[in-house]
Amino acid sequence: MKTALFAFLWLVTISLNAQSNYGIIGGHLSSEGKAVSGANVVIQKTKLATVTDSTGFFEIKNIAAGKYTLQATYVGSQKIELQVMVGAGKETKVDASFRHISANLNDVVVTGDLQPLDKSKSIASIDVLTVKDFERTPVTNVFDALTYAKGIFCDIDQGLTNPIDVNINGLEGNYTMFTIDGVPAMNNIAGIFALSAFPVSMVDNIQIEKGSNSTVYGSDAVGGVVNISTKDPATAPRLSLNATLYSKLESELGLTATFHLKKVNTLFSVSSDNMNYRWDIDHDGFMDLPLVNRNSIFNKWSFIR
Repeated sequence: MKTALFAFLWLVTISLNAQSNYGIIGGHLSSEGKAVSGANVVIQKTKLATVTDSTGFFEIKNIAAGKYTLQATYVGSQKIELQVMVGAGKETKVDASFRHISANLNDVVVTGDLQPLDKSKSIASIDVLTVKDFERTPVTNVFDALTYAKGIFCDIDQGLTNPIDVNINGLEGNYTMFTIDGVPAMNNIAGIFALSAFPVSMVDNIQIEKGSNSTVYGSDAVGGVVNISTKDPATAPRLSLNATLYSKLESELGLTATFHLKKVNTLFSVSSDNMNYRWDIDHDGFMDLPLVNRNSIFNKWSFIR
């Protein structure tokens, strides 16, 4: 009986000592005098975290005594970092205020007359695909990049020569105009372009303007306009490479290099698409994928006057 009582008192003593070695951090967070609800509060280098309630109050319990870095974040505000001391069996009070971040950023698009225009002042709906969009998706050419754009449909009309057209708002490809650096790209077959031969390694951004824009571009742009802006040879990377190998053994390669002289800059790009394996997947005696062996060369010059 005495042994059991002694063991019980010993466990209670250990429990009380363990509890006394821990503390609590609590307080309120505000922004411009108003309580901040839903702010994230984290103690760095630990797994302890919480969020503020509707009154801006937060509390983190069972923190071992010591010195910590408290970090609080809230959307649209600068993060807060504070050094706090946690005492054994004590509560540390923290009251802090967020500082609002003001950012005035305007999206700029390129119109048919090559004049920059604030996106908020543009009447037509314009989407812009940038280099960061190309990096997030496995694309090698302009055709692959446009398949990720909203509101348009890229179509391969037939598998013999792989002609490509782009449908905007349900209209056929002959109602979509393509421009390269603002200059219309003309061809013999209306609306058909070799977009799969245009490597994204030389593209700076792609602007997609939807809707009837024939008043600016003419009757070829009833569906919309796709403008491909190529990189500036003076500021483009020295070397860019995009390579893709598909499961059906089709390979695509886009290589772009820049060369700089005294007053001349040039951008040189090579595109290659090869498909040499004869696939008969359904075993009907006919090829299911076309053979492709295409190489394209692009060149752009920039002269400093």
